[in-house]
Amino acid sequence: MSGRGWGIHPKLIKIWYKTVAERKVCYAATIWAKNMTNQLKGKLSIIQRYYALQISKAYRTSPTSALLTIIGLEPLHLVAQRESCYGNVIRLHKDSKFNNKLYRASDFEQIVSQWKEAPWKKIINKQVDGKQTKSTYTLMVLNRKKGVGSAFVAYQGNKETHGWKETLRNSNSIYQAELNAISPAILWASTSSYTNIEIHTDSETSVKSIYKFFNNNPLIYKIRKNIQPENQRKKLCNIMGQSTYRE
Repeated sequence: MSGRGWGIHPKLIKIWYKTVAERKVCYAATIWAKNMTNQLKGKLSIIQRYYALQISKAYRTSPTSALLTIIGLEPLHLVAQRESCYGNVIRLHKDSKFNNKLYRASDFEQIVSQWKEAPWKKIINKQVDGKQTKSTYTLMVLNRKKGVGSAFVAYQGNKETHGWKETLRNSNSIYQAELNAISPAILWASTSSYTNIEIHTDSETSVKSIYKFFNNNPLIYKIRKNIQPENQRKKLCNIMGQSTYRE
């Protein structure tokens, strides 16, 4: 770990700084770091400089900015401001600015509490089939030139009875598009007059996420809520095979 009289290894000091000291200093940064003053920046710089000297083993006359560059650490006031921006946007659902860029709370998913309902209501083993099965009908909308899209189509036998599609933002992922297609399909199945409905999707990741007991994704929470155990005529199945691309 270290030689006799060498002191603690710089790598260990850096780990301790990142996991203990920095976390402790940035506690409740959502509140106090939103409006960063020069006086506050100076105090944070003094705290960080001590660890920078210990990690770099440099002379005490070395400038703080040079030490941080050598050991690869961000200025502590920027870390605190980033934590403040994250807390305001994700936890408080308020718009916040960081590095001259505005982050809107509406552009981010809101984390859902895991205990909004009784645990027994989350058991949906009969409604979600995680095993891959063969199916004749598969639908997925994906247009890389125009962005990501979601869609579902309903069949009664070989006849198409209902269809839905939506274009998402360019920043949306394929995983979000797949969940966005499953959600309205289950909602449509809840309001339809059909007795037994199977919803087929080729997204194994989405099915496993829905099947998982704990998940903070708001869209998955909405899907699980609409496919509760008391409704036995809806079933979500994971199929395998090629997808049909439509626009």
